[in-house]
Amino acid sequence: MTITTADGKQVDGLNQSPFEPIAVIGMAALMPDATSIEEFWQNIIDAHVSIKEVSKDRWDPDIYWENGAPGNVSEGKTYSKIGGFVDGYEFDWRRWRQPPGTLPQIDPCQLWAVTVSADAIDNAGYGEGGKTLDRARTGVIFANALGGENRSESNIRVFSAELRKIAIDNGVTPEQADAMVEKICEGTPRIDEDTMPGELANVVSGRVANLLDLQGPNYSTDAACASSMAALLDACRLLQTRQVDTMLAGATDRCMEAPTYAKFSAIGALSPTHSTPFDARANGFVMGEGAGVLLLKRLSDAIDDGDDIKAVIRGVGGSSDGRGKGITAPSQRGQVQAVSRAYAQAGYEPSTVELVEAHGTSTKVGDATELSTLSLLWTGLDGGDHIAVGSVKSQIGHLKAAAGIAGIMKACNAVYHATIPPSAGFETPNPTVEWGEIPFFVPTKALDWAKPESNPRRAGISAFGFGGTNFHVTLEEYVPDYHADLVSEWDGRWDAYAGTASTSSSKPTMTHEEIKAIEGGLLLLSGDSVETVKTKLDGIAFSGSNFDDDPKGMRLSFTLPEHWSYDTSDSLRMAITATSWAEFNKRKDLALKAMDDPGKWGFLMSQGILISNDPALPSEAKVAHMYPGQGSQYVGMTNDLNSRYTGVGEVWEKADITMVDVLDGETLSSFVLRENLSDDERKEAEHKLKQTEYTQPAMLTADLAIEAALNAHGHKPDMVAGHSLGEYAALMSAGILDMDGALRAAAARGTEMGSVEIEDKGLMASVTAPYERIAEIIEETDGYVIAANKNSPKMTVIAGETEPVKAAMSRFEAEGFQTVALATSHAFHSRIVAPANEPLRRFLENLDVKWPKIPITSNVDGGWYPMDDGGDSKAAA
Repeated sequence: MTITTADGKQVDGLNQSPFEPIAVIGMAALMPDATSIEEFWQNIIDAHVSIKEVSKDRWDPDIYWENGAPGNVSEGKTYSKIGGFVDGYEFDWRRWRQPPGTLPQIDPCQLWAVTVSADAIDNAGYGEGGKTLDRARTGVIFANALGGENRSESNIRVFSAELRKIAIDNGVTPEQADAMVEKICEGTPRIDEDTMPGELANVVSGRVANLLDLQGPNYSTDAACASSMAALLDACRLLQTRQVDTMLAGATDRCMEAPTYAKFSAIGALSPTHSTPFDARANGFVMGEGAGVLLLKRLSDAIDDGDDIKAVIRGVGGSSDGRGKGITAPSQRGQVQAVSRAYAQAGYEPSTVELVEAHGTSTKVGDATELSTLSLLWTGLDGGDHIAVGSVKSQIGHLKAAAGIAGIMKACNAVYHATIPPSAGFETPNPTVEWGEIPFFVPTKALDWAKPESNPRRAGISAFGFGGTNFHVTLEEYVPDYHADLVSEWDGRWDAYAGTASTSSSKPTMTHEEIKAIEGGLLLLSGDSVETVKTKLDGIAFSGSNFDDDPKGMRLSFTLPEHWSYDTSDSLRMAITATSWAEFNKRKDLALKAMDDPGKWGFLMSQGILISNDPALPSEAKVAHMYPGQGSQYVGMTNDLNSRYTGVGEVWEKADITMVDVLDGETLSSFVLRENLSDDERKEAEHKLKQTEYTQPAMLTADLAIEAALNAHGHKPDMVAGHSLGEYAALMSAGILDMDGALRAAAARGTEMGSVEIEDKGLMASVTAPYERIAEIIEETDGYVIAANKNSPKMTVIAGETEPVKAAMSRFEAEGFQTVALATSHAFHSRIVAPANEPLRRFLENLDVKWPKIPITSNVDGGWYPMDDGGDSKAAA
């Protein structure tokens, strides 16, 4: 394939190998006037321009700016003082446990990268309370070309000694020189052990990997203004070669200090007034700053994992200008090569792409050259408004290393939301472009994007950097049917390459008997009378082999839901549960025989057949989730759910990641999720589970695992409450603590309580009796015994010194009340564990505490936790 440029040069080397599709499953942005990807997209749709004059807290225009122009500016001065700035950012040092004293030595671009990376993981559904991210198989690549501003600022402290000497040599007193140095260094980073790593460009990715515990490759890329594309290309290659399963690919740039303005002014590249790509008023670019990141997976994995796929990357073409007019001048040959190579990888024509997010820096020559390049490749279209072209630089300026990621996220949102976004500031078309002869137009408002007839919505994104480096990315919307065939083709290619094409040796992860042990189904029927429901039940019949005897036979879990006939508004409703076909058939026959008699419905309920003619709960009814505390734990808890529901196992996996540090290499699941144990193995596991430092995080994890199973089926609480330790689960469900914080708090609680050394560790017991009588017997009992937990009007947990508690238990039993001694290491909720209070309080003060998202009650007094009043959430808690 050969193309000839407008100046008659032949362009070669366009053939490329196919590109395995990569899914964008998460995005995050920190941009001018936008702290989230949602705000960023809304600003784009609104054509909101975030360019303004620099504030004096960044640099003082009175010192560094002069009223000049390109080619007419003093050395060291800038004629531009506008830009796109990120304002009001605060790093969440509590969440990341980063000592606040170190933050001034860490360049903001590193902190931005951490924030957007965590946000992208949340955006993809892998944050707290979501799906489990395999951090051992997740890498991170961030683009960063100039490092950041901290290096320039910290160097002032180093050079200040020389400035002091020069000042003194020129007649200034030492005191005056010291005052000058103090003033010059005011607000600059200190020089200490945090300074150098806080400035290095590579540590942008390294800090993300460190704080997010990502164990795949991490490094930074620098391709000037095309750095984001280089990061994306490498991330895709790591995924395609199976070195990782998930990648963060992003960019962060915060180099808006006066020297950067002065040096770009010396080139004559900046605009002093505005950024209007493709417009007749284009007179240079406007600098901006920001950060953005994509969370990526192979498309096949994203589909298998049920991810929300924002876009599918189909190709990343790159080139170098080679020998040309100059190191900074645009080259059409290089641009054609980059763009053509992207579509050669994708295997489709550029003319199927209806949106181009151009490099578009708002220079007359650069914009015209880029449109000329695109016109060579978008063939088969006459002049007119066929292909939308725009540039986000019209709204936020040129983000240098982060320019490409801003454009990619704009394009991803465009295909995801089926919207052609506007390009701001376009009024009078660039007169050097023959607009009537090319298929491109610049949209000035958001447009609905009609579905193409034969392919998904597609977009292309270009980024060209100083030094002659060019990139073009092509991506498309995710269309399940279309991409299923594509994934199947690529799975076959990979299997053939890796030598795994044969499926005859594939082994199932569970045997037929193991699956039968967890198999189950639910049949729901309803109607206006018993007779109606009975007729429906009688009419349900199945033929053919079933799973009881045949591994390939009908499954209860798949088949019964297909025969539901259920409406909550019906006056009679019935549910039948069964764990085998034999059991289902038996229960069906039993229901048909007995359901006519309401007097037998109680008996039927005990047999797994539930019938009700009570009014259904109103749609506005609220649901509360309540979480049990210590004392209800046992070896194997939630293991049956773990076998059935993926989300349960993911919670235990997340807990293990946290607890392996806390428990010196041990995991909770290794001794809790157990079955078929020998007597010795069971005794060992039970012994460990009775130790408070293990019990409390294990019980909390079990609470959260059950919550995950409910949430996965759409059952989410309107309010929460927790009994004793269970309040930590409630705190997480309410959004006050994240899972890592809740687990560490529970472990600290258990450790501090378990470490209380006292001759009598006390005893706890539940008593089923009216509270009034419990209070009377406690008062009459000698020694220390109290009502520790008032669980209900007729059930209370007592605690205290061992002998007094035993004496009270004997009194209760003598009066016919039931008592049960609880398996706890100490008498919790009593003065016996009071020594744990202060160290636990110190630990909790370091946790990130947020306002509750739903109401939650407190164990202390039964009252409500305060809701968000705009104040300090930690102080309120």
